[in-house]
Amino acid sequence: MPGLCETAAMPRVSRTAELDDTDRQILELLAADGRASNRWIADRVGLTDATVASRIRRLRDNGVVGVTAVFDWEVAGYAWEAFCFVEVDDRLPREVGNDIAELQEAHAVTLTFGVADLIVHVLTHDRAQLAELLTNGLVSIPGIRHVTCDIVLETVQHRWGLATLPEVQPHLEFPAPAVELDDFDRSLVDCLVRDGRQSNREIARQLGVSDGTIRSRIRRLEEAGLMRIVAQTDPVALGLASSIAHIGVEVAGPTARQVAQIVRDWPEVASCGITTGRHDLHLVVATPDAASLGALVTERLRSLEGVRSTTTWPAVDVLKHEYHLVRLLDGER
Repeated sequence: MPGLCETAAMPRVSRTAELDDTDRQILELLAADGRASNRWIADRVGLTDATVASRIRRLRDNGVVGVTAVFDWEVAGYAWEAFCFVEVDDRLPREVGNDIAELQEAHAVTLTFGVADLIVHVLTHDRAQLAELLTNGLVSIPGIRHVTCDIVLETVQHRWGLATLPEVQPHLEFPAPAVELDDFDRSLVDCLVRDGRQSNREIARQLGVSDGTIRSRIRRLEEAGLMRIVAQTDPVALGLASSIAHIGVEVAGPTARQVAQIVRDWPEVASCGITTGRHDLHLVVATPDAASLGALVTERLRSLEGVRSTTTWPAVDVLKHEYHLVRLLDGER
Protein backbone atom coordinates (compact mmCIF):
# COMPACT_ATOMS: atom_id res chain seq x y z
CA MET A 1 0.00 0.00 0.00
CA PRO A 2 2.88 2.52 0.41
CA GLY A 3 3.18 5.10 -2.33
CA LEU A 4 -0.53 5.75 -2.80
CA CYS A 5 -0.40 9.49 -2.11
CA GLU A 6 -0.78 11.83 -5.04
CA THR A 7 0.79 15.07 -3.77
CA ALA A 8 4.13 16.39 -4.97
CA ALA A 9 7.31 16.41 -2.91
CA MET A 10 8.48 19.72 -1.46
CA PRO A 11 11.05 21.74 -3.46
CA ARG A 12 14.38 23.05 -2.26
CA VAL A 13 15.70 26.58 -2.75
CA SER A 14 19.12 28.11 -2.29
CA ARG A 15 18.19 31.78 -2.07
CA THR A 16 16.67 33.88 0.66
CA ALA A 17 12.93 34.32 0.24
CA GLU A 18 11.25 37.73 0.49
CA LEU A 19 8.58 37.63 3.19
CA ASP A 20 6.27 40.30 4.52
CA ASP A 21 4.79 40.52 8.02
CA THR A 22 1.68 38.57 6.99
CA ASP A 23 3.81 35.74 5.59
CA ARG A 24 5.68 35.54 8.88
CA GLN A 25 2.43 35.54 10.83
CA ILE A 26 1.13 32.67 8.71
CA LEU A 27 4.36 30.75 9.31
CA GLU A 28 3.99 31.23 13.07
CA LEU A 29 0.43 29.91 12.97
CA LEU A 30 1.48 26.89 10.91
CA ALA A 31 4.32 26.23 13.35
CA ALA A 32 1.76 26.03 16.15
CA ASP A 33 -0.56 23.74 14.14
CA GLY A 34 0.57 22.43 10.76
CA ARG A 35 -2.96 21.26 9.91
CA ALA A 36 -4.73 24.49 10.86
CA SER A 37 -7.41 25.24 8.26
CA ASN A 38 -7.08 28.11 5.82
CA ARG A 39 -10.26 29.59 7.30
CA TRP A 40 -8.84 29.51 10.85
CA ILE A 41 -5.63 31.19 9.68
CA ALA A 42 -7.58 33.72 7.58
CA ASP A 43 -9.60 34.81 10.62
CA ARG A 44 -6.37 35.58 12.51
CA VAL A 45 -4.48 37.42 9.79
CA GLY A 46 -7.43 39.34 8.33
CA LEU A 47 -7.41 37.81 4.85
CA THR A 48 -9.75 35.62 2.82
CA ASP A 49 -9.43 31.82 2.76
CA ALA A 50 -8.35 31.97 -0.88
CA THR A 51 -5.62 34.52 -0.19
CA VAL A 52 -4.25 32.44 2.67
CA ALA A 53 -4.26 29.35 0.46
CA SER A 54 -2.40 31.27 -2.25
CA ARG A 55 0.21 32.56 0.20
CA ILE A 56 0.82 29.12 1.70
CA ARG A 57 1.16 27.68 -1.81
CA ARG A 58 3.73 30.37 -2.69
CA LEU A 59 5.70 29.71 0.50
CA ARG A 60 5.74 26.00 -0.29
CA ASP A 61 6.70 26.52 -3.93
CA ASN A 62 9.60 28.75 -2.82
CA GLY A 63 10.82 26.05 -0.43
CA VAL A 64 10.21 28.19 2.66
CA VAL A 65 7.78 25.87 4.42
CA GLY A 66 6.48 22.35 4.18
CA VAL A 67 3.90 20.69 6.41
CA THR A 68 4.82 17.10 7.05
CA ALA A 69 4.88 14.32 9.61
CA VAL A 70 7.94 13.90 11.83
CA PHE A 71 8.75 10.90 13.98
CA ASP A 72 10.56 10.45 17.28
CA TRP A 73 13.54 8.23 16.53
CA GLU A 74 13.66 6.87 20.08
CA VAL A 75 9.97 5.91 20.03
CA ALA A 76 10.54 4.43 16.55
CA GLY A 77 13.15 2.07 17.99
CA TYR A 78 16.54 3.68 17.39
CA ALA A 79 18.41 2.86 20.59
CA TRP A 80 21.85 4.37 19.87
CA GLU A 81 22.80 7.86 18.71
CA ALA A 82 26.30 9.14 17.96
CA PHE A 83 28.34 11.82 16.20
CA CYS A 84 31.21 10.46 14.10
CA PHE A 85 34.14 12.69 13.14
CA VAL A 86 35.63 11.60 9.83
CA GLU A 87 39.08 12.54 8.51
CA VAL A 88 39.63 12.09 4.78
CA ASP A 89 42.80 11.43 2.78
CA ASP A 90 43.52 10.93 -0.97
CA ARG A 91 39.95 11.78 -1.95
CA LEU A 92 37.66 14.81 -1.95
CA PRO A 93 35.70 15.04 1.33
CA ARG A 94 32.48 15.78 -0.56
CA GLU A 95 32.82 12.56 -2.54
CA VAL A 96 33.40 10.60 0.67
CA GLY A 97 30.45 12.37 2.30
CA ASN A 98 28.15 11.44 -0.56
CA ASP A 99 29.16 7.79 -0.12
CA ILE A 100 28.50 8.00 3.63
CA ALA A 101 25.08 9.50 2.92
CA GLU A 102 24.12 6.22 1.23
CA LEU A 103 24.44 4.38 4.55
CA GLN A 104 21.08 3.85 6.23
CA GLU A 105 22.61 4.61 9.65
CA ALA A 106 23.68 8.11 8.54
CA HIS A 107 20.91 10.44 9.68
CA ALA A 108 22.86 13.59 8.73
CA VAL A 109 26.18 14.24 6.98
CA THR A 110 27.88 17.63 7.23
CA LEU A 111 30.93 18.82 5.28
CA THR A 112 32.99 20.95 7.68
CA PHE A 113 36.11 23.02 8.27
CA GLY A 114 38.55 21.76 10.90
CA VAL A 115 40.35 18.57 11.82
CA ALA A 116 37.27 16.56 10.92
CA ASP A 117 36.35 16.85 7.27
CA LEU A 118 32.90 15.37 7.86
CA ILE A 119 30.60 15.01 10.84
CA VAL A 120 28.06 12.20 10.63
CA HIS A 121 25.05 11.99 12.91
CA VAL A 122 24.30 8.29 13.32
CA LEU A 123 21.21 6.40 14.48
CA THR A 124 21.28 2.62 14.94
CA HIS A 125 18.85 -0.04 16.12
CA ASP A 126 21.24 -1.49 18.68
CA ARG A 127 24.84 -1.58 19.88
CA ALA A 128 25.79 -4.34 17.44
CA GLN A 129 24.71 -2.23 14.48
CA LEU A 130 26.71 0.75 15.80
CA ALA A 131 29.78 -1.44 16.30
CA GLU A 132 29.49 -2.84 12.77
CA LEU A 133 29.19 0.67 11.36
CA LEU A 134 32.28 1.94 13.19
CA THR A 135 34.50 -1.10 12.63
CA ASN A 136 33.47 -1.95 9.09
CA GLY A 137 30.79 0.19 7.42
CA LEU A 138 32.48 3.58 7.66
CA VAL A 139 36.14 2.65 7.51
CA SER A 140 35.61 0.51 4.39
CA ILE A 141 34.65 3.60 2.36
CA PRO A 142 37.59 4.68 0.17
CA GLY A 143 39.27 7.88 1.36
CA ILE A 144 38.40 7.61 5.05
CA ARG A 145 41.61 7.83 7.06
CA HIS A 146 40.35 8.01 10.62
CA VAL A 147 37.04 7.99 12.52
CA THR A 148 36.34 8.98 16.12
CA CYS A 149 32.98 8.96 17.84
CA ASP A 150 31.02 10.70 20.59
CA ILE A 151 28.04 8.65 21.80
CA VAL A 152 24.98 10.64 22.85
CA LEU A 153 23.79 9.74 26.33
CA GLU A 154 20.86 12.15 26.40
CA THR A 155 19.29 14.60 23.95
CA VAL A 156 18.57 17.78 25.89
CA GLN A 157 17.37 19.92 22.99
CA HIS A 158 16.19 19.19 19.47
CA ARG A 159 14.43 21.88 17.48
CA TRP A 160 12.47 20.02 14.85
CA GLY A 161 10.79 22.98 13.13
CA LEU A 162 13.82 24.02 11.03
CA ALA A 163 15.10 22.07 8.04
CA THR A 164 16.29 22.51 4.49
CA LEU A 165 13.48 20.92 2.53
CA PRO A 166 14.57 18.25 0.02
CA GLU A 167 12.91 17.27 -3.22
CA VAL A 168 12.83 13.53 -2.59
CA GLN A 169 10.45 11.35 -0.61
CA PRO A 170 12.41 9.80 2.28
CA HIS A 171 12.69 6.11 3.00
CA LEU A 172 11.53 5.83 6.60
CA GLU A 173 12.29 2.82 8.77
CA PHE A 174 10.80 2.12 12.20
CA PRO A 175 12.94 -0.71 13.63
CA ALA A 176 11.02 -1.28 16.88
CA PRO A 177 8.16 1.23 17.22
CA ALA A 178 6.48 1.64 20.61
CA VAL A 179 3.12 1.22 18.85
CA GLU A 180 2.48 -1.57 16.36
CA LEU A 181 2.26 -0.43 12.72
CA ASP A 182 0.42 -2.31 10.00
CA ASP A 183 0.47 -1.73 6.23
CA PHE A 184 -2.37 0.77 6.48
CA ASP A 185 -0.48 2.83 9.09
CA ARG A 186 2.54 2.92 6.80
CA SER A 187 0.43 4.10 3.87
CA LEU A 188 -1.06 6.80 6.09
CA VAL A 189 2.44 7.83 7.20
CA ASP A 190 3.49 8.06 3.55
CA CYS A 191 0.59 10.41 2.82
CA LEU A 192 1.30 12.66 5.80
CA VAL A 193 5.01 12.85 5.02
CA ARG A 194 4.25 13.99 1.48
CA ASP A 195 1.72 16.60 2.56
CA GLY A 196 0.65 17.03 6.16
CA ARG A 197 -1.99 19.61 5.21
CA GLN A 198 -4.12 17.13 3.32
CA SER A 199 -7.55 16.86 4.87
CA ASN A 200 -8.70 13.63 6.48
CA ARG A 201 -11.30 13.42 3.71
CA GLU A 202 -8.66 13.64 0.96
CA ILE A 203 -6.44 11.00 2.60
CA ALA A 204 -9.48 8.78 3.18
CA ARG A 205 -10.36 9.06 -0.52
CA GLN A 206 -6.85 7.98 -1.52
CA LEU A 207 -6.71 5.05 0.90
CA GLY A 208 -10.32 3.91 0.44
CA VAL A 209 -11.53 4.29 4.05
CA SER A 210 -13.69 6.67 6.08
CA ASP A 211 -12.66 10.06 7.47
CA GLY A 212 -13.13 8.66 10.97
CA THR A 213 -10.64 5.88 10.34
CA ILE A 214 -8.00 8.41 9.29
CA ARG A 215 -8.73 10.60 12.29
CA SER A 216 -8.48 7.73 14.79
CA ARG A 217 -5.26 6.35 13.25
CA ILE A 218 -3.56 9.76 13.35
CA ARG A 219 -4.64 10.23 16.97
CA ARG A 220 -3.23 6.79 17.87
CA LEU A 221 0.20 7.58 16.42
CA GLU A 222 0.30 11.00 18.06
CA GLU A 223 -0.81 9.75 21.49
CA ALA A 224 1.91 7.07 21.36
CA GLY A 225 4.48 9.87 21.01
CA LEU A 226 5.67 8.52 17.67
CA MET A 227 4.42 11.23 15.31
CA ARG A 228 3.55 14.90 15.02
CA ILE A 229 2.34 16.82 11.99
CA VAL A 230 4.36 20.03 11.87
CA ALA A 231 5.34 22.96 9.70
CA GLN A 232 9.02 22.79 8.76
CA THR A 233 10.55 26.13 7.78
CA ASP A 234 13.84 26.48 5.93
CA PRO A 235 16.19 28.75 7.95
CA VAL A 236 18.38 29.38 4.90
CA ALA A 237 15.44 30.52 2.78
CA LEU A 238 14.35 32.75 5.67
CA GLY A 239 17.82 34.26 6.00
CA LEU A 240 18.14 33.07 9.60
CA ALA A 241 21.02 30.63 9.27
CA SER A 242 23.89 31.70 7.07
CA SER A 243 26.33 30.07 9.52
CA ILE A 244 25.70 26.54 10.78
CA ALA A 245 28.25 24.78 12.97
CA HIS A 246 28.86 21.79 15.20
CA ILE A 247 30.44 22.56 18.57
CA GLY A 248 32.06 20.09 20.94
CA VAL A 249 32.21 21.26 24.55
CA GLU A 250 34.45 19.96 27.34
CA VAL A 251 33.41 20.81 30.90
CA ALA A 252 35.06 20.65 34.31
CA GLY A 253 33.69 18.01 36.65
CA PRO A 254 30.00 17.04 36.76
CA THR A 255 28.71 20.23 35.15
CA ALA A 256 27.68 18.97 31.72
CA ARG A 257 23.98 18.87 32.61
CA GLN A 258 24.07 22.35 34.14
CA VAL A 259 25.70 23.81 31.04
CA ALA A 260 23.27 21.92 28.80
CA GLN A 261 20.27 23.31 30.67
CA ILE A 262 21.53 26.84 30.00
CA VAL A 263 22.43 26.56 26.33
CA ARG A 264 19.33 24.57 25.39
CA ASP A 265 17.30 27.78 25.71
CA TRP A 266 19.54 29.80 23.41
CA PRO A 267 17.61 30.41 20.17
CA GLU A 268 20.68 29.60 18.07
CA VAL A 269 20.98 26.08 19.50
CA ALA A 270 19.25 23.63 17.17
CA SER A 271 20.33 20.57 19.16
CA CYS A 272 22.21 19.79 22.34
CA GLY A 273 23.27 16.36 23.52
CA ILE A 274 25.17 15.11 26.55
CA THR A 275 27.87 12.83 25.15
CA THR A 276 30.60 10.45 26.17
CA GLY A 277 33.88 10.43 24.28
CA ARG A 278 36.19 13.33 23.63
CA HIS A 279 33.47 15.89 24.36
CA ASP A 280 30.93 16.23 27.14
CA LEU A 281 28.37 18.11 25.03
CA HIS A 282 27.65 18.28 21.31
CA LEU A 283 25.79 21.32 19.96
CA VAL A 284 24.48 22.14 16.52
CA VAL A 285 23.92 25.88 16.14
CA ALA A 286 22.55 28.15 13.43
CA THR A 287 23.39 31.87 13.39
CA PRO A 288 22.70 34.69 10.90
CA ASP A 289 26.39 35.18 10.06
CA ALA A 290 29.95 34.21 10.96
CA ALA A 291 30.36 37.13 13.36
CA SER A 292 27.33 35.96 15.36
CA LEU A 293 28.76 32.44 15.45
CA GLY A 294 32.08 33.77 16.72
CA ALA A 295 30.41 35.80 19.46
CA LEU A 296 28.29 32.84 20.55
CA VAL A 297 31.35 30.62 20.97
CA THR A 298 34.03 33.00 22.24
CA GLU A 299 31.90 35.27 24.41
CA ARG A 300 28.75 33.50 25.54
CA LEU A 301 29.65 29.81 25.56
CA ARG A 302 33.22 30.13 26.80
CA SER A 303 32.10 32.46 29.62
CA LEU A 304 29.79 29.85 31.19
CA GLU A 305 30.93 28.41 34.48
CA GLY A 306 32.32 24.92 34.03
CA VAL A 307 33.19 25.22 30.31
CA ARG A 308 36.87 24.29 29.88
CA SER A 309 37.23 24.29 26.11
CA THR A 310 35.29 24.19 22.86
CA THR A 311 35.93 22.90 19.34
CA THR A 312 33.96 24.41 16.47
CA TRP A 313 33.39 22.91 13.04
CA PRO A 314 31.70 25.45 10.74
CA ALA A 315 29.54 23.71 8.15
CA VAL A 316 30.49 24.05 4.50
CA ASP A 317 27.46 22.11 3.29
CA VAL A 318 24.85 19.68 4.60
CA LEU A 319 25.05 16.64 2.34
CA LYS A 320 22.23 14.76 4.05
CA HIS A 321 19.66 15.53 6.74
CA GLU A 322 16.77 13.13 7.30
CA TYR A 323 14.61 15.76 9.01
CA HIS A 324 11.59 13.45 9.36
CA LEU A 325 13.39 11.68 12.22
CA VAL A 326 13.61 13.95 15.28
CA ARG A 327 13.35 13.89 19.05
CA LEU A 328 9.91 15.03 20.16
CA LEU A 329 10.91 16.34 23.57
CA ASP A 330 8.19 17.74 25.82
CA GLY A 331 7.83 21.46 25.35
CA GLU A 332 10.34 21.59 22.48
CA ARG A 333 10.05 22.51 18.84
